[in-house]
Amino acid sequence: MKTYCRECLRKTNASSGPCPSCGTTLQPTLEEDEIRPIVQTLHKRTNVFRERISTGLSFFIVGLTFVIIGLIFWRLSYKLDQDTSSQIVYNLAYNSAEFFVAMFGMIAGGLATVFGAVWAILWAYQKRVIIHDVDEIRKSKSLTVSRTPTIFEVWFHGISHAIHQAQWKAKRKKANRAK
Repeated sequence: MKTYCRECLRKTNASSGPCPSCGTTLQPTLEEDEIRPIVQTLHKRTNVFRERISTGLSFFIVGLTFVIIGLIFWRLSYKLDQDTSSQIVYNLAYNSAEFFVAMFGMIAGGLATVFGAVWAILWAYQKRVIIHDVDEIRKSKSLTVSRTPTIFEVWFHGISHAIHQAQWKAKRKKANRAK
């Protein structure tokens, strides 16, 4: 469990005592009129995260474009072998301009794709943390929040809930047939 400071809105591990960042005394309980300004301030932070997610996705798309262009130029770097007259043979021309464009496209594109994906995933998780904390602050009327579940925990919970619900419906249907 972590607690937000009222003044600086930073998370701390302590639930009482002074805030390590600004020094104000931590008071986790909130009055009804204090919830809205704190929630609005936390929501404003998600705008920055949204912009960073968009930047990461832009890098991802530009990187994929470079990889595709690199693959096209890779195919274009195969040249017809002039030495054999009986068969059509294509050899990779390592000294051609197409080969260098292909290598640049695939390397730069691959790096941009990986960077963009990692960047977007990290900031999306930070956005999820803030949204989870806002929901908990609204429900509990306290600045003390629990750990944010990972996306895999959320998926597992949803899948297991769907399985249990399907099993319950099957048992109910079987009981109705028996009547």
